[in-house]
Amino acid sequence: MDKEVIFNLLPKKYKTLIEQEAKYAQMSNHINLTLTSMLVTVIIFILVALFINTSLWLRIIIIISGIACAFLIPYLIITLAADKRKTEIEQVLPDALMLMSANIKSGLTVDKAFLLSAREEFGPLAKEIRSVAMEIFGGKPIDIALNNLKKRTKSEILGEIITLLVDGIKSGGEISKLLESSARDIRKTMLLRKEIAANVRMYIIFISMASLIGAPLLFAISTYLTSTTAQIWGSSTIDLNAAASFGFFSFQKPNFNPEFFKVFSILAMIITNFSAAFIISEIKYGTIKKGFKSAPIFILIALGLFFAVRIIIASSLKSLI
Repeated sequence: MDKEVIFNLLPKKYKTLIEQEAKYAQMSNHINLTLTSMLVTVIIFILVALFINTSLWLRIIIIISGIACAFLIPYLIITLAADKRKTEIEQVLPDALMLMSANIKSGLTVDKAFLLSAREEFGPLAKEIRSVAMEIFGGKPIDIALNNLKKRTKSEILGEIITLLVDGIKSGGEISKLLESSARDIRKTMLLRKEIAANVRMYIIFISMASLIGAPLLFAISTYLTSTTAQIWGSSTIDLNAAASFGFFSFQKPNFNPEFFKVFSILAMIITNFSAAFIISEIKYGTIKKGFKSAPIFILIALGLFFAVRIIIASSLKSLI
């Protein structure tokens, strides 16, 4: 069956979101990427559900989670690509606007000013500027060509600049001055973002230390102590009833499963580090989407430290005994 036919079987709203984000990211292989990542995700979760030693209900929950992740992962991959392209455009936008302004001041028309401003160092923005210039040369009105650029990019800053530029052209304003003032405003916005990032750095460090170091250390010590306590009680030959008859205190063997506590600790660390990655992304960038890139790294570091500390504690105590 053709991949496009399978892709069209997906929910309409989901398909529209994928196509829109792929348009922002300028991805032509979004159908292949979506279907492949969905298939791989479902297969991985099914294999985990089949080979893990757990109850039937937990296996069903794992498979349902896999289906949900199969829809989520392709969208995240394409969205992150679109956000990366948006960031690249916004970083060079002030320089491009200043160059356009200089070209207009030198006597060039708007279409020629756009075309001569499409330098390779501007990256994806150069391609978009060139497309606008070609549309204008092809006979399209300037406002339509600029609005097409607005639809192709995800940048809110670029969208606002285009709206101002279109209004300025229609009202007969000085385009060069408008471009210069817009470039200065964007640079101020970029500097303000950097200042905000510097001010919240302490919060980011605190959250990172708590999730990456604090939680694994505490869980590693706790799980080792519980497993050691369970082994001591299991190998104990003391008669608890006889021991209790010699004093006012009563002894009772603790009823807990160390393996359950270990699984709980691992799940708690996964959830904690997922949340920490999202919180840091929201604080630093104003969106949780970039947290999906750092969340797997956070989880791997935390779990690695957890198992490493358990091994170190076990080997240290054995050498002391």
